[in-house]
Amino acid sequence: MGLTNVMKNLVPIEDLYLVEWSDEQQCFHVDKTKKILQNNIHSLLRNRHSEFFTVAISDSYEEAIAIVKLLERERNRFLDIQELPLQ
Repeated sequence: MGLTNVMKNLVPIEDLYLVEWSDEQQCFHVDKTKKILQNNIHSLLRNRHSEFFTVAISDSYEEAIAIVKLLERERNRFLDIQELPLQ
């Protein structure tokens, strides 16, 4: 595979999707990188705390949603383990 083919397959950063998590809201958020960066800059300029942090990057919305579902399953499984009584 030559460099030309590699360059053709690159996804522009503004077209990537970010998966974010909010501890405060206990939920995931998915949006394009450009929109999330705009929101973060807006929060910064207004001196507001951003409650979301990025946990994954994807090149499609469908893949980002699949990541969310996987993370939700794993998180729930981990939380269930934490709730087991000590023996």
